[in-house]
Amino acid sequence: MEIIKTYDSLINLENGDYYTDRYVLAVPYTSIGEDGKIFGDYSFGSTFHTVVPCATLIIDENTHNQLESLRLKIIDGVYKLVAPDGYKFITVEENESEEDREIRELEEMLAKLRSKKRSLNNNE
Repeated sequence: MEIIKTYDSLINLENGDYYTDRYVLAVPYTSIGEDGKIFGDYSFGSTFHTVVPCATLIIDENTHNQLESLRLKIIDGVYKLVAPDGYKFITVEENESEEDREIRELEEMLAKLRSKKRSLNNNE
């Protein structure tokens, strides 16, 4: 059983910008089967309001695209997304083209440079 990567925040703590590729997944407890399969309604987006108790995680679009094959399990008292035995989770890196990888890496470098520049400007 492979634990799927989730995130701690929708906001880049280095520069305060929103990540454009992260979303909140809210699954009502009543939509989680005994085996952890998600059935019924769930919410996925950057902003919404829930009125029922939910398991809430921050995931990327790649994970959302594979959600039907994943399971929600309580591990160490916290809901985690897991790939069931026999399922091969495809990571973003495995799914992206060479051009997409280059763009992602350049965007990450640009974000780091902007953060560094802001930090330098704040120290002046």
